[in-house]
Amino acid sequence: MIFIRRFITNIYVYVKMLCMLLHKKEENKRILLIIDGLIGDIVLVQDFLKECNRYLHEEKGYSVDLFFSKSFVKEFYLECCEIYDLNVLDICFEKKNTELLDMMRVLHYFKNKKYEYVLNPLPKHKGDKLVGCINGKYKLAVRDDMIIKGRRISNLFRRLAYSDTIVVDKTEMEFCRFKRIMSFLGDCEYKTGIPVIKKESCFKYAKFYCVFAVGASEAGKKYAKDRFVALANYIEKMTDLTIIFVGAKSDLEDTEYIIGKVHAEGRTINLTGKTNYQEWVNIIASARFVIGNDSASVHIAAATGVKAICIVGKWQYKRFYPYILDIADKNIPVPIFCETKLPCENCGKVIDLMPNSSCKMTLTNHKSYDCVAEIRVEQIIEQIDVFLSEITMPNN
Repeated sequence: MIFIRRFITNIYVYVKMLCMLLHKKEENKRILLIIDGLIGDIVLVQDFLKECNRYLHEEKGYSVDLFFSKSFVKEFYLECCEIYDLNVLDICFEKKNTELLDMMRVLHYFKNKKYEYVLNPLPKHKGDKLVGCINGKYKLAVRDDMIIKGRRISNLFRRLAYSDTIVVDKTEMEFCRFKRIMSFLGDCEYKTGIPVIKKESCFKYAKFYCVFAVGASEAGKKYAKDRFVALANYIEKMTDLTIIFVGAKSDLEDTEYIIGKVHAEGRTINLTGKTNYQEWVNIIASARFVIGNDSASVHIAAATGVKAICIVGKWQYKRFYPYILDIADKNIPVPIFCETKLPCENCGKVIDLMPNSSCKMTLTNHKSYDCVAEIRVEQIIEQIDVFLSEITMPNN
C-alpha cells in the first residue's frame, strides 16, 4: 500500500514538473528559499539567511519568502532565530513522507505564485519535488548526489527540478555550499561566519555545569550509552560540574539509563523532553561546554558561543564537521571521528545502498554505525581535558 501511494505521488509530481517546464517564466525579483531540513540544519543556515537579508533587501526591490517543509523546524526558527525581513510562509508539509494529498495541498498554495529565483540550500528528495512544481525562472541547488546508483526516480526529479545545479565534492563543507549560492546571485563579497541564534542566561538549574546531548535523529548516529556513562563518570571525578541532559522525549530512555549508571547521581539533572525550544537553547548557551552526538545541540552550542565536542561518524565526512569559515571563531565545535580510515566513508547513510553490510542492520538492532562505534572514549576524554584546562573553576 505504501509503495502504491508513493508511486501515485511520484507520477503526479512528474506530470506537474513537466507542465511547469512549459509555463512562462518572468523576472520579478521574488525569491523563494526552501528549508527542507531538521533543527540542526536551520541553525547552520542562519548566517546564510542573514546574508540573504543583507544582499537581497527591499531597497533593491527583492522580496524573499521562506518555506519550511517541517512545522516543528519553523516553530524553532520563529522562537529562537532572527527573522530579519524574510517572509515566513504559513504553509508546511503535514506528513513526514511525501503523500499525494499533502503535496497537492502545498502546491495549491503556490499555484498562482511566480518567482524569479527558487533556492534550495538544503536539498533533499521532498524539496526536489516541490522545487520542480513551483513556477520559477531560475531554480538552484548545490549538491554532491546528482546521480545515485539504483535511484532512477530520484535522479530524474533532480534533473527536472532545477535549471541550475552546482555539483560539488561530497567533502565540501556546508558553509562553502551556501557561499556558492550567494555567488550565483551575484554576491561575491560574502564572508561566511559562525551562525548566531537568540539566547539568554539560564542558571536556574545549576550555576556551574556542562551539557550532555545523547540523542540523535536515528539510532546509528548515537554513541553507545555505556560510553556516555564513562564520560560522565570522568567529569564527575575530575570536576565539580553538574551534568544537565537535554534532548527530545524520544531520548528519555537513553538518558535515564545513563543517569542510573553515573556515580554521582546527585550531580545530574535530567531535562530531556522537559523544555521548550528557547529554554533548550538557553541551557546550552550558559554551559561550560557541550558533549553530544551529531545533532542540533552541538550546532546550537556553536551558535551561542559555547565550546562543544561532537561525536560524529564519517557518513558525510567533512560536509558538516569541521566547520570551514571565512571569519574565524574560537567556539567552533570540535569533531571527534574514528581514527581508522574506512573504505565506506561518505556512504551518505542511504541504508539500502550502504557498502558496509553491518551498518545496514542498525535500523533493526539500534546500534551505532561502525564509524561511530570505533570512536574511543579516550579520544573524547583528551578533548574534555583541553576544555577543563581552559575554564575557570568556581571558588569553594
